Amino acid sequence: MAIAEVKLVRKFRYQGITLSDPASDKTPEQVMKVYAFQYPELLNAVVEGPVTKNGVSTYTFARVAGSKGAVGHHKAVRSIAAGTFFVKDSPLANASKDEIKENKECSKTVQTVVNMQGHSQAILPGSMAFSRFG
Repeated sequence: MAIAEVKLVRKFRYQGITLSDPASDKTPEQVMKVYAFQYPELLNAVVEGPVTKNGVSTYTFARVAGSKGAVGHHKAVRSIAAGTFFVKDSPLANASKDEIKENKECSKTVQTVVNMQGHSQAILPGSMAFSRFG
């Protein structure tokens, strides 16, 4: 079986709108910042994907408005799942996003990564997220 080289085309989506790739040398996060001039709410968004189909890799910009400062949490989960951030003795290294989200002991690992990435917002476990003080 021969291996074929396929050139992937990147596309970006935001709120059902397809956005072209302004520069193929930019990372998806950098592209999101370029489009933030036109869509200011992208400053608080995260990049999801890519989903690749028929030679097209589609990245989706997802707003996290209303998540009460959980942007650092979303980035940390993606970094842990991708294996780009390693926390010593963590059972979550290279785990899938679903495994990370379902693991009740991951909050310490996610908090460590959030702190390492420079986000100061604390991530609370679900039962503590809505207390009489929040």
